[in-house]
Amino acid sequence: MVMRQSGLTLLEVLVSLQLLTIALLAMLPLVRLGTAALASAPDASVPGPARLRTLAARYLEAELEYLRSWDYAWFRSAACRMPGPDPVPERRRVPEAYLEEEPHLPRGFFAAEIEVGDEPVLGTPPEGCGLRRVTVRLYRTEADVEGKRAFAQGVLLRAPR
Repeated sequence: MVMRQSGLTLLEVLVSLQLLTIALLAMLPLVRLGTAALASAPDASVPGPARLRTLAARYLEAELEYLRSWDYAWFRSAACRMPGPDPVPERRRVPEAYLEEEPHLPRGFFAAEIEVGDEPVLGTPPEGCGLRRVTVRLYRTEADVEGKRAFAQGVLLRAPR
């Protein structure tokens, strides 16, 4: 009875190493192509258009949710005889005038403008306290602010309870 030892012969090991070397050499052009693509990629610190839209949408959502958490009295007009705190200014610009715990501007944007005004409705509002429109506009550059060209905009309506 002949006993055979388990394992690989030297010839089998050399053939498998040869096949592995050929496979790795065949993948070398792909590695070079990948490193060239990474080297020519745009600067990651400057967000692309899709990323800017995403950042703008997230900021507007956070800002409007933040403003929604405030009571109507903060947004009332001068004609409203409702008691309460001093209302927020009818127009303010971020980052010059952040409120407490307000969301901060995302990278890639110059300013945001928050404007509070009357929402036209039929009839006379009770005690002069009608609907208030809160508009948030987001600008990329100082020239956009001066030209009133908002990159994105969100609107919130506030009503007395």
